[in-house]
Formats: sequence, structure tokens, C-alpha cells
Amino acid sequence: MKRLILLAFLLVAGYSAFAQDIITKKDGTDIKAKISEVGTTEVKYKNFSNLNGPVYTISKSDILMITYENGERDIFNTESKSNTSIPEGIMTLDRWTGRLSINGMNIDKKSTHLYLSPEADAMYKSGDSLSSVGDVLMAAGAGGAAGYFTASLATGNTEGGGAIYGICAGLIVIGLPLHIVGVNKINNAIADYNSKHGFAHSTPEVSIGAQQYGMGIALKF
Repeated sequence: MKRLILLAFLLVAGYSAFAQDIITKKDGTDIKAKISEVGTTEVKYKNFSNLNGPVYTISKSDILMITYENGERDIFNTESKSNTSIPEGIMTLDRWTGRLSINGMNIDKKSTHLYLSPEADAMYKSGDSLSSVGDVLMAAGAGGAAGYFTASLATGNTEGGGAIYGICAGLIVIGLPLHIVGVNKINNAIADYNSKHGFAHSTPEVSIGAQQYGMGIALKF
């Protein structure tokens, strides 16, 4: 009989030890609690040691994870769209920085996924990479040609100038299409966002390759 009572006591004690929710904060501390509500921006709970006590509130931005009494977990991401304030207005591209902006508010390139759909975000990142490579190639070509021209004027030595100018021109010829295609991808990503938010407008499309009358670049409006 004593063994049965002891076993029952151990079972109750064991259940009490685990029948609690654990709030793990981002600073590493744990709060033994009983969750009463998980809202959009905050969590309400009671201390497990005083279930008849007051209800406390903690911001979700301070929480790393909640482990519920049944073992399930909620892991919180501060970059989730639900916690991000999305400004209203048309999305545009800053040509100098390559960054997107909404009503003049610049969007960090690492945060574009919070505003664009997965497909549009992938298109933007691809376009940003292509246009950046194109810009580097064109800058290298133009800078190399200008540097050689300045040096040849200063020294009077023009030996090998044709080859150097040819290489520089080749860099520009390769970089320009990459830049155009990249910007076109970015514009398509912007058009996707604006269309879904009621700011639809036509975006020029660029195609490179075989055209109706031969090889070249076609711009469609």
C-alpha cells in the first residue's frame, strides 16, 4: 500500500514538474509560466509558481522560443512579415544605390523578402547581381580606356593601344547587356509588388538574342 501511495506521489510530482510552459527569452533566461494568450505582438502568461497571481505581458520581440507543456515549441523570428510594418505606396528603384524604396523609405537589400513575394524576391536578387556585374565590367572597360588614354598622352607611348582599347570595349559590350537584363529583372519584381498592391503599370521588357531581323537587343513596352 505504501508503495502505491509513493508511486502515485511520484507520478503527480512528475506531472507537476512538466505541466508548465517555458518562455525562453533572447537573453537566455527561462520563465516557467502558464501561457494564457499568444497575440500578434505580445504574449500573456502567469508565473507557474503563482497561477492565482497576476497576468504578465511580454513582447514577442524579446522571446526566442516557447516550449509548451505537451513538448511542442514555437520559435519566434523577429523578421517575420507579421511583425513588420509595411508602408503603403508605390515601390520604386533608386538607380544610384540599386535599392528599392516605398514612398521614399529605403528598403535594405537583406530585407526585400519581407516585402516581395518569393518569386519576385528571387527575381530582384538575380537582377541585382546581374546589373552589379555589368556595372563592374563597364566601369572597368571605361576606366581602363580612360586610364590608358591619359597615360599615353603623358608619355607619348601608344604602343599596344589597339589591343587595350579592344579589351576595354569588349568589357563594355559584355557589361551593358548584363546591366540591362538585370535592371529589367528588378523592374519586373517591382511591377509584381505594385500590381499586387494596386499600383499596376507596364514595365519595359528586354530580350537579348535572336530577333526578327537577326541578333541583337529588343526593348518591348
